Amino acid sequence: MSLAGRTALITGGAGWTGQGIARVLCERGAHVVVNDIDASAADALVGELRTAGQHASSTVFDVRDYDAVIAGVAAIPPVDILVNCVGMPGTPNKHVDFASSDPADWRPWIEINIYGSLNCLRAVLAGMCDRGWGRVIQISSAMASRGLPNREALLGGSKAGIEGALRSIALEVVDHGVTINTLALGLLENATVHAKPEIVAATLARVPTGRFIEPREVGAAVAYFASDDAAMATGQTHHLNGGAFQGR
Repeated sequence: MSLAGRTALITGGAGWTGQGIARVLCERGAHVVVNDIDASAADALVGELRTAGQHASSTVFDVRDYDAVIAGVAAIPPVDILVNCVGMPGTPNKHVDFASSDPADWRPWIEINIYGSLNCLRAVLAGMCDRGWGRVIQISSAMASRGLPNREALLGGSKAGIEGALRSIALEVVDHGVTINTLALGLLENATVHAKPEIVAATLARVPTGRFIEPREVGAAVAYFASDDAAMATGQTHHLNGGAFQGR
């Protein structure tokens, strides 16, 4: 599954999951462009990858700003692979019931998880279609397909929204050699940063493999859907969660 000669843009690429994806795609031969709003973190990852002899560069833009996304994409090589990894996670250590929530607090999930992903897709999709090849991998959550009593309705709802849009968009571009797939993740290694320990422990107890997902495992799955070998996979949500949830 060589990705030699391909350019991959990873949004949120300097984050926990994005780093794992970047390292694997570089190892498969891709030129990885790390996008993040944290320029120093993106540059640090790019420096590490270049030191290892791999092809990487960085670009800084806020995925919520459509004009900034268009300008950022125009300044890098044509994008063959888009990995929408940036996302608004669950509310760190807050976990407020929806009935008690403030409507003013809903907006970040919609702006980042839906509009942010659509902005980036819109910026690269026409070029992919013109060139007759493209791969889009959306990083999502098992909560898009399954309700959980963990007070994170906006996370699940926003991820379900982008998944629904991508299923239809995938059919619009399938004749142009472009595939669009979603990778819905279960419990990641950094879950303890984003959730209360008791919630993490209870969730981990329901994972048959008995452990967290490692960033490189996410990268390996992304590498498959980014490859020529995955040409028949499109418009689908694929679950990576250690057997905790088997999807629909």
